[in-house]
Amino acid sequence: MAAGIALICAGALTGMGSLKGIALSMLFTQAGLLCIACAGANWSDEPVKSGLGLDSPVRPLSLKGAIIAVISLLWLSFSLNFFLEFSGMRENSALVELEKQLTHIKKQELVWMLVCLALLPALAEELLFRGLLLGRLKARWGPNVALTLSSLLFGAAHLDLAQGLAATVLGVFLGGLRLRTGSVHASILCHASNNGIAVLLPQLVELG
Repeated sequence: MAAGIALICAGALTGMGSLKGIALSMLFTQAGLLCIACAGANWSDEPVKSGLGLDSPVRPLSLKGAIIAVISLLWLSFSLNFFLEFSGMRENSALVELEKQLTHIKKQELVWMLVCLALLPALAEELLFRGLLLGRLKARWGPNVALTLSSLLFGAAHLDLAQGLAATVLGVFLGGLRLRTGSVHASILCHASNNGIAVLLPQLVELG
């Protein structure tokens, strides 16, 4: 737990003014969240795999269902982005600066950025918020309270009003997947897809 907090602090202190700074900050932060998730799962009597929501899905999605889930999350993400843009909330958010930085990714940096900004957050954040927290809260207060609280905590963890609002809504969707399937596998897939598109889209816009 202490190692996780130290890594998150290191991520917060790492400069965000460059792509390397963003990548390092995300690397430290996500490693910290993963440490906290694993430490929290270790405190339970159940196996760590179960505590993190990594058991085999009780109701696994079919290939068609997985595709629909990914497309639905992407649609929701783009809709939220449009709302934030239209309302003016996005103008001074961290999202704008991140997009500016992402337009300058070189081809040799793309895989590294996808790992740091798409794969690692999908793993660490899903294991912590949808795996550990949602599972523990559900056992204590039921699925509705668990879904609400874990989504609010997920949004608050982004430390930015616009980004946090979007994350809260997306957290409800991802948490719903976790509750429906009984595992974090589908939510990890959707989260990674959404973040991967967010990394790649500025490149496509720039090329256009």
